[in-house]
Amino acid sequence: MKTIKILIPVMFFLFFIMLLISWNCSNDSGEKGSKEYIESIKQWHNRRIENLKKENGWLNLAGLYWLKEGENTFGTNPSNDVVFPKGKGPGRIGIFVLTDSIITIKINDKINVTSVGKPVRGMNLKTDLSGDPTILTLGFLKWFIIKRGNKYGVRLRDLDADLLNEFAGINSYPINEDWKITAKFEPYDPPKDISIPTIIGTVDEDKAPG
Repeated sequence: MKTIKILIPVMFFLFFIMLLISWNCSNDSGEKGSKEYIESIKQWHNRRIENLKKENGWLNLAGLYWLKEGENTFGTNPSNDVVFPKGKGPGRIGIFVLTDSIITIKINDKINVTSVGKPVRGMNLKTDLSGDPTILTLGFLKWFIIKRGNKYGVRLRDLDADLLNEFAGINSYPINEDWKITAKFEPYDPPKDISIPTIIGTVDEDKAPG
């Protein structure tokens, strides 16, 4: 009887130790590295997510529509030249007019389009290459003109986009400082001219510093 009484507490103790080991294993994040390194990577990851969710981030991009020379009707009605997403605005919002390199916009009556908080009926539009593009707003929609090569397009954002509202973050592997590498930057003198093909079919010219 004494042997049994002694064994029961020992068995409970061993069982408790096994539970602790199992719990620690199941909650091991797999992270490896100094506390400072791990924290810096997590901060970078969080900044990446926040940048995607910003008003000028990638998640709210809703469309890119290239303009043809002359008049381009726009709105959510499929019969328009530029068709905004269904259910996101009036069927007929107005007209973009492209004449050579000048883009103007004309807004239909009773449509509440604004620019920097002021109602718009008609105006010339500055492109993104001006450094101060004309940004137009209607409800959750915002748009502006981009210039790529000799092409002009309407870049549309939807601040209430499903992709933005349903975004659940970015999956990542456990942080491991073993993957950290040291590199040396070797500058070009002078910087080299390079051509960069873009996803929209154009080619940008830029400088490679090194």
